[in-house]
Amino acid sequence: MDSTSDEESFVAVADFVATLMNEGQAKTALAENTGSKFLEECTALLAESRFDQYLSKMLLQLDLMFSKSSDKGTSALLGAEADSKQAAHLNTKWSFIADAECVANVLVHCIQRVPAEKVAPAVQAFAAALVAKVCPLVWLQMVVQAVVGRSAWLQLIAIIIICVTWYSPCSWLCRRCRLDPAWLQVDERAEERLGALLNLYGALQAHHTEQRKVLLAAADYARRGPRLAAMLVPAVRGKSNDWVAQWGLDEAQTRELLIALATLVKEYQRLVTAALGLCPAGDTAAITQLRVMAIAAITDFVRNTTLFQADFAASPAVQALANEPATQQVHALFTSMLSGDLASFRAAATTAALEAAGTNADAALSKARMLALLALCGKSSQAEVSYAEVEKALDVPPEAVEFWIVKAIGAKLLEAKIDQVHGVIAVSRCTQRTFGKPEWGMLRTQLDSWIAALKGVQSTIAAHTGNGAAATAALETGMSTLTTTVR
Repeated sequence: MDSTSDEESFVAVADFVATLMNEGQAKTALAENTGSKFLEECTALLAESRFDQYLSKMLLQLDLMFSKSSDKGTSALLGAEADSKQAAHLNTKWSFIADAECVANVLVHCIQRVPAEKVAPAVQAFAAALVAKVCPLVWLQMVVQAVVGRSAWLQLIAIIIICVTWYSPCSWLCRRCRLDPAWLQVDERAEERLGALLNLYGALQAHHTEQRKVLLAAADYARRGPRLAAMLVPAVRGKSNDWVAQWGLDEAQTRELLIALATLVKEYQRLVTAALGLCPAGDTAAITQLRVMAIAAITDFVRNTTLFQADFAASPAVQALANEPATQQVHALFTSMLSGDLASFRAAATTAALEAAGTNADAALSKARMLALLALCGKSSQAEVSYAEVEKALDVPPEAVEFWIVKAIGAKLLEAKIDQVHGVIAVSRCTQRTFGKPEWGMLRTQLDSWIAALKGVQSTIAAHTGNGAAATAALETGMSTLTTTVR
């Protein structure tokens, strides 16, 4: 758009809103009514290039636009009494304005005409206006979740009871009394509001700070309903690392971004691990910021029957849960399960801890045994593990040993060959339950042994062939790469 078409669009939108403001009012020959005054003021602001003030006035009417504009076009606004000439005129004038989303998109374009020093407050006001209206059922769900916990069935039962005993009678009473309280209005334009937020985000390529704030606002808004989350996820999936680099975020800002995205996308575990890994020891503010995520991470690990790696276990935010009375038991259950020590797990698997984690004794014991097998195979420096060792570590009868080994191989947690004759398994790969400094040290030791073996091969080639220069050079390059990776 050039500047002329921009201003024409801005005037057309103001005219459109003015008509919405006059809807239902008695027709008069006088020009002085609410809508005409509004249009006159907006036109004057545009003529003086005061785009920030124009935008402020329009944002005050944003709820009106979303609540009264119709996807059916201008006929719904004019009503049955409008003559054909008036309808044709207005349909031509507003031909590009199909619905509230189009109006919002024109206002998003206005941000680019706002002076640079006023962009930040304008963006903040725009985002706040878009997310201001919340369906009361969203707040009801939040309250219910805080009271009854994470159980979906309990939440559903509580919401049904409240709707039957409170919400429906209140709605009936308001209809009888011709009342329309804001707290009973349901925003049916949530998708359009989120779409406008995403368009606002896209219009701020040159303003990284404001762009990040709009993205956080969009993520918070999308958590209010599954349809909104499904709408936002494709726009944010797999981009967190790019944003961190592009925006030059510090640790606190990166944590904030990862926390916002973690509850929306399927990369949940990766984002949680990354966020908890950005918690310096002794940083009280970071520990407090990550507390809720740390609790969710350990309970999800205990409950999830397909998750066997927890690199976040060493995070100070997770370790701090051991000192809180409300989380001590579930933290003890998590650490004992992750350690692979069946004895300590049985001691920590109290009824209260299992209920706090949202699991049962049988499921938790099954997962603890699998982790015990991984612990046994992972810490062994030798390639073979005996059946007797597995029997002892898992606390199972001899006839159940192969069942657990096959189960681990089937879940791709282990790569091993079973030797039934000698009663051993030859482990070639084992999933690490955590990957911290000890695991890096073990990997370094293994690579050092490989490097030594390669040097032996190099010496053999050099001693027994006169044409081994190329092979020797290739081996030296490989050893250099391995050494650099480990160091």
